[in-house]
Amino acid sequence: MNPFIKAKRIWGAPNNKPNQYALFHTKFNLESIPNTASLRIRADNRYSVTINGEWIPAQQYSDYDFYPVYDEISLTPSLFNVGENTIDILGYCQNESSSTYRKGEPSLIFELYADGKIIAFSGEDTFVTENTGFQSGEVEKLSTQLSYSFRYDTHDTLFPKYVKATLLPERDMDYRLRPIPQLKVGDPIPSKIIAQGVFVDSKQDKSGKSVYCDFLSARFYSEMSQDINSLPSEKGITLTADKGEGIYAIIDLGCESAGYVLLDFDVKNDCKVNCGYGEHLDDLRVRSSINDRNFAFQINAAKGQNKIFWPIKRIGGRYI
Repeated sequence: MNPFIKAKRIWGAPNNKPNQYALFHTKFNLESIPNTASLRIRADNRYSVTINGEWIPAQQYSDYDFYPVYDEISLTPSLFNVGENTIDILGYCQNESSSTYRKGEPSLIFELYADGKIIAFSGEDTFVTENTGFQSGEVEKLSTQLSYSFRYDTHDTLFPKYVKATLLPERDMDYRLRPIPQLKVGDPIPSKIIAQGVFVDSKQDKSGKSVYCDFLSARFYSEMSQDINSLPSEKGITLTADKGEGIYAIIDLGCESAGYVLLDFDVKNDCKVNCGYGEHLDDLRVRSSINDRNFAFQINAAKGQNKIFWPIKRIGGRYI
């Protein structure tokens, strides 16, 4: 069965590299707010949808290239505006096999419905950019089973270069409807800083190794901040150190949990941020590097505010 009427399979520039990110952008107009709306979508192998800047809590069912599964997502009418609207979809393809994914073909297909009519769909009028912030190609792997972690560069999102998406060759695909409900996404977990100080960079090439091997020197919280050390916080927490010193902090989520990475922070200058995560602090820090495993990610942060959301894989643990 093919549930897609007008939509075609698309992707960015064809290539065979692994760990591919592509951001797809489509504009559409509405004369009135719809009574009902829905989205049909399938990606090989992950997607993240934003409509008019609002993220939709849904993710691709783990399927196979020979057994494609599509999602049909009900949308709240309040997401839409009278006049111009946008739908942005971050597509991701691991593009190499692991314990959690079998290599297929990087692709995305979608149709957006309002009151039963197609108002937007993937095709030759869809635009795409590789300036997603996320680094495509080889980066550290969480493990051989889970495959890639991520590296993010805030600078890459400042001036995205959009081009028309590439239409993929037509294939006779027998799509199946998602057989189970989407996982529920909750609010950001309340957390607090339980240790802080300054560090000396150990010059490791992997983010997990850096978090585990950098030289840490503890400081009292009152030496670095006058703020309440609980998160999330609208006011925020300010940590300061002497000029030239790096800053570290250990954050306790209060319990073991699994979820998406969501960060919002400001820095005075361009800098590198390594984030490790784990279940315990037996080493007086998280055990972010175990043999070839890398439970960490890296951000190349730009001066000012940096917002990072990684909706591709969930991470687990208690401490960051």
